[in-house]
Amino acid sequence: ISIKTMIGSNNTGIIIGVKPFAIYDGDLLKNNFGIQLGYQKRIFKGLFTSLSLELTRIKFTEYDTSDYNSSLEKIKILPSLITSIGYTISLGKTKRIYLNYEVNYYLIDGFRDYYQDNFGFEIDKRLNLTGGLGYRFGSPAKTSFSGIKNITTVPLKP
Repeated sequence: ISIKTMIGSNNTGIIIGVKPFAIYDGDLLKNNFGIQLGYQKRIFKGLFTSLSLELTRIKFTEYDTSDYNSSLEKIKILPSLITSIGYTISLGKTKRIYLNYEVNYYLIDGFRDYYQDNFGFEIDKRLNLTGGLGYRFGSPAKTSFSGIKNITTVPLKP
């Protein structure tokens, strides 16, 4: 479960997020997390695109090759660059609650590259789909459609 907020209006603004990583594989400990900072831009009626930098903090144990009883706890910060395109659907009369779907593509994925290089696991998930439920504190975005409007025309006289 990750937490992401967008500070702005009409699907345009600054993105701030936190993602916990619960990973354990011998030398990798469980308390790892990523911090996301980016910018989201509205294209039209709910459709948006974004570019984000994600810094993932991993904590691991490194053993001395000459003495396996000697170990040192280390921390690494791994950068990732993410581009996304998504759509927001407003719900309810006040349009404060919304559903958000986005396709993310990792242009640079420091966490997965590090994990693959150091632990030999093939992780090929540069493209992923995320969805979430959100709440707006500010003014609602224009992401829903009104009904069909009847237009009456009057013929012009020559």
